[in-house]
Amino acid sequence: PPIALSATGVKLFPLYLAALLFPMIEGVRGRLGAWWSPLFVTLSLWLLFWNVVPYNSQYRFLIGALGFGWLGLGALERGFGERGRRWLDLFLGLWLLFHLFGRLAPLHFSGYPVVAPPLLRREALGLMGVLFLIAVGGGFAVRRIATSGHRLLAGALLFLGLCALAQLPLRLGHVTAGTVAVARRLWPYERDLTLGWRWIDRHLSGERIAYAGNNLPYPLFGRRLENEVFYININRHRSWRFHDFDRAARRTPGYQPPPHPKPAYTRREADYHAWLDNLAAAGIRYVFVTRIGAEDRKYLDHDAEGFPIEKGWMQRDPTHFRIVLDLDRVKIYERLKTLSPGAERSEHSTGNPPSPSPDSFRDPTPFTY
Repeated sequence: PPIALSATGVKLFPLYLAALLFPMIEGVRGRLGAWWSPLFVTLSLWLLFWNVVPYNSQYRFLIGALGFGWLGLGALERGFGERGRRWLDLFLGLWLLFHLFGRLAPLHFSGYPVVAPPLLRREALGLMGVLFLIAVGGGFAVRRIATSGHRLLAGALLFLGLCALAQLPLRLGHVTAGTVAVARRLWPYERDLTLGWRWIDRHLSGERIAYAGNNLPYPLFGRRLENEVFYININRHRSWRFHDFDRAARRTPGYQPPPHPKPAYTRREADYHAWLDNLAAAGIRYVFVTRIGAEDRKYLDHDAEGFPIEKGWMQRDPTHFRIVLDLDRVKIYERLKTLSPGAERSEHSTGNPPSPSPDSFRDPTPFTY
């Protein structure tokens, strides 16, 4: 229950359930028609998630099932007459407002809280009203243009309008190197990640960037994919991937399967000098580090602010690192050319020292949980 409720949101779950069940009812009555296709895909994805996917503790993997499931609202509207359809649209609009601004008390399932906060604060109601009027007026204009035969022009205007709306949150903030002043009054969620990516777009091109604290490296490549992005191991196993650490752990005497889906094998044996050498070997110039998500902090080591160990290392070593963007949840450091002797050897040698193979992994302290 908590996974399903978190996937749709507590406030939208009854509506999603109706969108899912109504095509089933139509099928029993023999009037399913073309609605069998999204219904089949939705149910198949839900079954795959629960019975096949081994990592089914995160509801984000249900996005596909949710997307197809909402198509059932079309079948729901078809079941009403013309007059009833207008009342249904009004009802759905009010439900959307409740979803945006309403708040429900958290639900608890075996200690797992499912929260239902508002997506927007009430101060944003005026702005939402203006955006609604713009959307209605723009939609009416696009429809008139489309019905007059200029469908390509109508599609282009619609696309540009959506792009303009998507840029609105960014335009509410202003970023300069080292400081940030953001209008946080309207949106309750943090925009530090977006602002950090925007800084990368504006200031870096053709650079090698390392990241830590999150699994969203794609915006760091830049709009034209001009940057190279890496996760750099924090231990002596420079070339290992996640599966190498997992295989090595399984070969450790007394191995026990992890009790949670995020064993921190890659974060073991943390060694600052090994990490510094790994950065130099990869030619890293900038390090993009973020706070670890609240859920992941249950399994991964972090400091008092929620940052991974890399942030503390760089903060305590101004000889090798200089901070260029300092936000609450995102830090960007520049790796300076003054390197440690080990890093200089790694950077200027004709070949990198070979990393131990997974078969030779022998941690003096066995993996424990």
